[in-house]
Amino acid sequence: MTHTRAATAADLLVLESLLAAPRARGELRDRELRVEDVLVAEDDDGRIVGAVALAVWSADVLELCSLYSDVPGTGLGSRLVSAAVAEARSRGGAMIVALTHRDGFFAKRGFIPVSDAPWARARRQPAVSDLRFPELPGAVDHKAQSGCARCPALMTCHQSLLVMRLDVEERRACA
Repeated sequence: MTHTRAATAADLLVLESLLAAPRARGELRDRELRVEDVLVAEDDDGRIVGAVALAVWSADVLELCSLYSDVPGTGLGSRLVSAAVAEARSRGGAMIVALTHRDGFFAKRGFIPVSDAPWARARRQPAVSDLRFPELPGAVDHKAQSGCARCPALMTCHQSLLVMRLDVEERRACA
């Protein structure tokens, strides 16, 4: 059995080691992890077996990123997504987004695909905003300029952007 908790500074070296292989395979983007943005999953022996992080795109939009489970097929990825969604709600976010190649995984957990993408904006391709999510275009522009434009994988990136609106009443209950 695993439990999820906030990461500590002592966890960062373990996390970097845990995420090195999926980064090398291109499954995760190489990004600096801020300890205050990371949740870890520990097994009964205290070993870190998974992680997820939240990155701020705007006051309303948080990105779920660096999702990794060292024990695939156990439901840990789903539990980490649920923990990240709960954390985003507790921070008062209006929306949580995921940039991913695993569209189906996130869609099964309530995320909705949109046609906009920060990598496309960073390449200066025409933006296609989704009118259902008016807070998204500014946040996507921020991500495009602050992250995607500097990414070495920019010209080959084709990650999908999926979003989940965080219910206003649920956000108030968590605050």
